[in-house]
Amino acid sequence: MLRSHLAALLGGRLTLDPLRAERIEVELRATSERKDTDFKLPIRIHVANATIDEIEVRRGEARYVVKEVQVEHARLGQDLSLAGSFHYPHERFATRAKVELRGTLRRIEGRVTGEVAGVPAEARAVLVSNSLQAIEARAGPIDLARFDGPSTALNALLKADLSPGGALAGLLQLENSLPGTIDSGRVPFTRLDARFLTDFASARLHGLRATLHGGGTVQGEATLQPGAVEAKLAASAVDLRAIHSRLRRTALHGPLQVI
Repeated sequence: MLRSHLAALLGGRLTLDPLRAERIEVELRATSERKDTDFKLPIRIHVANATIDEIEVRRGEARYVVKEVQVEHARLGQDLSLAGSFHYPHERFATRAKVELRGTLRRIEGRVTGEVAGVPAEARAVLVSNSLQAIEARAGPIDLARFDGPSTALNALLKADLSPGGALAGLLQLENSLPGTIDSGRVPFTRLDARFLTDFASARLHGLRATLHGGGTVQGEATLQPGAVEAKLAASAVDLRAIHSRLRRTALHGPLQVI
C-alpha cells in the first residue's frame, strides 16, 4: 500500500504516510564515475509510519536481508533524518536494533542501539561522503562461551577517528568481571587497555596494558595480521598459577616476546 499526498507533491515534496510493503529489493553496482558530493534531489521525500516485511540488498555475489523494518519517520532533501528499527536474522549474530540518522547527504551522524546475539550494544558514528570519520561503540556484558569460547563477562568500549592517512586510530578498553584460569574455562585478565591503528587489513596496538587475574600486569605493543601476531611485552608480578592452576606460584618480571 502506498499513499502519497498530491498537495505536498505539487509543492516539491513527496510524502508517503503510511507506507506498507512486503518486500523491497535493492541492487548496488560498482561505478568508476566520480561521485558528486554536491548532489541534490529534485524533490524532498518524507516517509512516515512505514512497515516493510523484508528488504534484500545485493552487491555482486553478496546478499543481505533485513526484516521487520519499521520507519517512524524519514526525511530526505537538503537535510536528512531517520528513526526506525529492524531485525537482521543472522544464524549466529541475529540483531534487533533501533536506528537514528541525521545530517545531510554529505555528512551523516548515526546512532544504533539494540542487541547483537543477545548482547546489548550501542554505536555512534559520523560518515562524510560515505566514508567513516569517527565511531564510538559499547557492548556488554559479553559471554564468549556463547560463541564456543571461554566463559567471560566482558564490557567493551571502542573509540576511533579517521587519521590523515586514511587509517582508523583510537582506543580499545575491555573489562572482564568473570576472570579465572585457562583450565577452568575462563580468561586470566580483568582489564585490557590499548591504543590502536588499523587499515582493516592489519592492526597495530601500542600503549597495551593488561591487568591479570591475580594482580600482575603485562604491557607493551603488538602487531596483528591475518594468521599472525607479533608482540613485545613486559611482565610485572605475574603469577603463573593465576593463569593455569597446575603451574607454580610466581611473581615474574621481565620482557616477553610473542612471534
